[in-house]
Amino acid sequence: MRDRIYRLLVSKEALRDGGELPAEVVEHQPRNFLRHVQALALTKTGDGLVDPKLVLAWILGSVGAPASAVGLLVPIREAGALLPQLAMARRVDAAPKKKVLWALGATGQALAVAGMAWVAWPGGETGHRVASAWGIVALLGVFAVFRALCSVSYRPLQGATLLRGSRGAATGTAGSLGAAAVLGFGALLAANVVPLSTASLAVALAIAALLWLLAALCVLALREAPPEESRESGEPPLSLRSSMGLLKDRRFRRFCLVRAALLPTALAPPFLVTAEGTPRALGTLGVFVLASSGAAVLSSALWGRLADRSSRRVLMWSGWMAAAPLALTAWAAQFAPHWLAPGWVLPSAMFILMNAYHGVRIGRATHLVDMAPKGQRAAYTAVSNTLIGAVLAAASGFGVLAQFGGRGAPLFAFAALCVVAAWLARTLEEVQGPRSAG
Repeated sequence: MRDRIYRLLVSKEALRDGGELPAEVVEHQPRNFLRHVQALALTKTGDGLVDPKLVLAWILGSVGAPASAVGLLVPIREAGALLPQLAMARRVDAAPKKKVLWALGATGQALAVAGMAWVAWPGGETGHRVASAWGIVALLGVFAVFRALCSVSYRPLQGATLLRGSRGAATGTAGSLGAAAVLGFGALLAANVVPLSTASLAVALAIAALLWLLAALCVLALREAPPEESRESGEPPLSLRSSMGLLKDRRFRRFCLVRAALLPTALAPPFLVTAEGTPRALGTLGVFVLASSGAAVLSSALWGRLADRSSRRVLMWSGWMAAAPLALTAWAAQFAPHWLAPGWVLPSAMFILMNAYHGVRIGRATHLVDMAPKGQRAAYTAVSNTLIGAVLAAASGFGVLAQFGGRGAPLFAFAALCVVAAWLARTLEEVQGPRSAG
């Protein structure tokens, strides 16, 4: 049964290719593949249950937290998970077992989320509840640091446990499974089967913590290539200074430019929700959640299969796909807001945008793993993520653009960036071919 599922989900190229990993790892590919899918599906479900933009923001709002605390959630979650990676990369590259580091990161995230669940549990005076809100913000910072460890160690872990041609399929399949679980959670909330209360969301956080622990166990069960097989022979771990020297690699530098230009697929959703300019968005938030999760369910596995064939094309197609709804919504928000009034218009735009977002996420991950030399995957990942973290920290300027240029202005800018990204992605090298670094 395990072999049948593996052969159904991965590309024919992966089934024929066995040269980049030792025989004992190749022999366990079906088992490794399903362990990756299980671990990622569990963590992606946990991500949906701990979504800072929705779940944590609602909890903080319910306890009367100041706007300054709510405003820190997304920056801490995103930049906090990216900026520490460069400092971690050297130790990750030198570690003999990447799976142990990933499991450590997952366990740290589990403990941080369990702490959030305990802090979020209702009770006490209002003053204490506001203090609890700041406790959640602090625990989110801890969560982000451990998430950085998982992120910087996962790319080399993929390279040491999965054959090229199956990595995108594992990520995409897990994305669809995790999104389906989050979609079910959103549907239960929308139907009031699960009451929208601080207590029920605290229970959801506790469940998420358990999911991260289970994911750690799944990863520890992987068969991983020994260090001498997963690193270039005789090549020492990179220092922080030499890691930044990786930008001399033209392929890597162009990839970072494309990834930065595709950031609108992650930054645009809040601007899309408020594009109509009425308070109605708050009442239809559940529809946006369903649209976002539905896009992940339908597209993640498909993007994963396509990325294993050509991650370059996936990034290019995703850029064009994102540019279309952003440009149309920007024009309507600026010149014909009444076009956005029907309840299906903006959720439909969100659905298309999130399809593109998942293409970007899977395409860039697959491209980086297949492009980077085996002994330097952690360093390539860390440098890329650090640069993107710095760009994200500067992205607050788009809010100023909306304030002075109108609601359509940032969406116009996002659409233009996606067009530039799609054009740049055409110039990336094909890294899924037989000559790629693997």
